[in-house]
Amino acid sequence: MAPRMSADAPEAAVLAVHGRRVEVACPYCGNAHSHSVEHLGTPERHAPGCGMFTSPQHRLTGYWIRTEGKTR
Repeated sequence: MAPRMSADAPEAAVLAVHGRRVEVACPYCGNAHSHSVEHLGTPERHAPGCGMFTSPQHRLTGYWIRTEGKTR
């Protein structure tokens, strides 16, 4: 059976919102990563932008991006 993404993924702090592009502080490496979100205001799960530089477990777990109450 394939591993599944954990429901216990950490939340990435939102640094800026530019339309559907969201810049976050990665909870794994501490650097800023940029992601496109489907819907502002809806929590979304994303893989860390540090990709190959983080552990396989972190890549699998990912993190939550919450844009509720954030401005464009």
